[in-house]
Amino acid sequence: VVRINAIEVPEGLGATLEERFAARLHAVDQAPGFRGFEMLRPTGEAEKRYFIVTHWATAEDFDNWVNSADFAKGHGHAD
Repeated sequence: VVRINAIEVPEGLGATLEERFAARLHAVDQAPGFRGFEMLRPTGEAEKRYFIVTHWATAEDFDNWVNSADFAKGHGHAD
């Protein structure tokens, strides 16, 4: 199962996004069913989107990760 998130990043903030992902890159590694992660950078001046590609054993594994406390903490949604 592959999940792709497109993130539009304002000009000049790409490095900030990359640093944030690098800081929490391995947070998902131990999630059940997690198989891999890729960050695809914009390909040119006009393109402002990053694509975050994750690979999962099942859709349920992905859903469980998105609804987990670890996901919320890593995405700034923790209480």
